[in-house]
Amino acid sequence: MAKIRSKSWSKEQKFGMVLSLLKGEATAEVLAKRYGVGKSTLY
Repeated sequence: MAKIRSKSWSKEQKFGMVLSLLKGEATAEVLAKRYGVGKSTLY
């Protein structure tokens, strides 16, 4: 999955980020780094 370098994301992109976290596909730390956001943003 490519990094998203935008400050704003579509609903689908936000859903995908959270879904990945909930499914346990990656940790919050990994996802935060991948998308360039803080871990608290994902939570």
